[in-house]
Amino acid sequence: MKEELGDEEILFPEITIKDIKVIPWSFNKLFKLNSNLRKLSDEIEFINNIKSIKYEDILRIMSFMSSDVLEIMSITLNIPKEIISEFNIDIGISLLTSIYFQNRSTIVKNKKEGKPSSITLGDIFNTLISNNIGNSIEDLKNNYTIDQVYMFYEKCVRNEMLEQKRNAITLAHAIVYASPSHNTTSSRKKQTMWNKYINSLEPRKQEKPSHKGIINAFRAMGIPIVKRRVAKNGS
Repeated sequence: MKEELGDEEILFPEITIKDIKVIPWSFNKLFKLNSNLRKLSDEIEFINNIKSIKYEDILRIMSFMSSDVLEIMSITLNIPKEIISEFNIDIGISLLTSIYFQNRSTIVKNKKEGKPSSITLGDIFNTLISNNIGNSIEDLKNNYTIDQVYMFYEKCVRNEMLEQKRNAITLAHAIVYASPSHNTTSSRKKQTMWNKYINSLEPRKQEKPSHKGIINAFRAMGIPIVKRRVAKNGS
């Protein structure tokens, strides 16, 4: 998975530079750019080590303006290379560095990739489609950023694990509930326990902790809670 980003950053990653939209790569764009990226390993390493851009860094980056860089910018921005070649220095550098930093974790991940994961991209796409995320594999490849694909996949897997855990807990409660009761009191306790558990699965029926319950919870953690006394005159 890529470096940690907030959900908002992943879902709304678009930035605009001089009316030009810059959006992180989809898998389809990454596939198209792989050969170009492999040829620019040294240049990518240089940009990755930049903390703040200085004049000499700008001159160095300008020297990168090869056909591979133009191809990367053209595919990323959906703008012909001829138009990109006419951009002034400021816009060109801003667009290039924005493209890099938007996709840095993908580039670094590709460079460091060693042993392939047992989970294939096909597995990820199939999981998303089965959870009604994306209309098709082509849709996921073209219309979702790489970050979005991974984020939704992790959420699907997490939800599946929570569902399995909830099913196991429900089964355990059901076994206790269905076990023989030796007297009426035991039967009532099990019925109450079962009803409380079922209600806990419905947000609208979940019980809110009482004031006394909250105080006891803090005291159990060793945090003393003392009731504040209010003077009769209100001061």
